[in-house]
Amino acid sequence: MNFEKRIPTILGLGVLVAGLVGGVLLVTTNQIFKTRASSSDTPKSLALANLSETGASIYWQTDQPTTGFIQAGPSAALGLTFRDERDIQAPEPHQLHFVTLNSLTPNTIYYYKIGSGGLTYPPGEPFSFRTPADKTAPSNLPPLIGTIMDSDSQPVTEAIITLELPEAQSLAAITKVAGNFILPLTEIRNRDMAENLTFPESGLSGKLTIFNQTKLSSVIIKLPFAATTLPQITLGQDLDLSSP
Repeated sequence: MNFEKRIPTILGLGVLVAGLVGGVLLVTTNQIFKTRASSSDTPKSLALANLSETGASIYWQTDQPTTGFIQAGPSAALGLTFRDERDIQAPEPHQLHFVTLNSLTPNTIYYYKIGSGGLTYPPGEPFSFRTPADKTAPSNLPPLIGTIMDSDSQPVTEAIITLELPEAQSLAAITKVAGNFILPLTEIRNRDMAENLTFPESGLSGKLTIFNQTKLSSVIIKLPFAATTLPQITLGQDLDLSSP
């Protein structure tokens, strides 16, 4: 009788141990999968641009196409959601992400986190920035308008354009479906954000940087720019447009 009772007990223990091992392997595999999946969603090269009394732009990259948005607010509770500029109807996956926060309050600290795929970044305390206090008179500089093409003369539908000027805050834009972009210059502020940048009569040299996931171009430019639009820019090639 004792022998007969031991057989199902031993078998039961074997099944239990096998189940535990299988469960551990399953959990471990799932954890590895989540870690690998989430790493491609992690925001990289995060930057703030176009900071004004009532707005700001935030852009970043991810290793794989994923949806992205910003949660922001005047407290760490956040509460406001801003989508990528291109996601008019519904969120779409991108590798380059560009979100503009608008209708902000002047002279206010805003906290923000990035929603990237299934991640919220950073996982701890949010990032923050302060909007400038006083509205300055806008400059009369026309916007920079251009088109970015690839080496096969096809429009680059996802590239970020940044403008760097001495002692000025960063400005940025992203290309549209046709590879075109518009970079407004009405509010080029000093780095301390106190007032708009003053341009000497001789003009001011700066650099446009255009990049996507694989290529980069540098364009030397002098503002004010004489022409209405920039010449076509081929991504991966550098230009010097500083001479008249």
